[in-house]
Amino acid sequence: MFSTQIESMGVTLIVFTLLAYSFALPISAGVLFAGQMGTMAAAAYVCALALLAGWPMPAAFVAGVVAALALAALLIKPALRLGELSMAIVTLGV
Repeated sequence: MFSTQIESMGVTLIVFTLLAYSFALPISAGVLFAGQMGTMAAAAYVCALALLAGWPMPAAFVAGVVAALALAALLIKPALRLGELSMAIVTLGV
């Protein structure tokens, strides 16, 4: 039981560390892009639904990644046509 809790906290720490770096990299390049929150939420939601449906964990993770990529693909094309500030507002809306 103790190792399961440590493993769960480790996975959570890794996920939030990656999320923090995904904010830091675009900002260091001078671009404000906040779509990470929406894509992370979509991935977590799809992954949770897949796990509740009885899918194995690797398949659920792949489904979550595919959902995040699909949302990002739908978002990025129109957002790139806008100016920098408008792109930030659109991505915050997600």
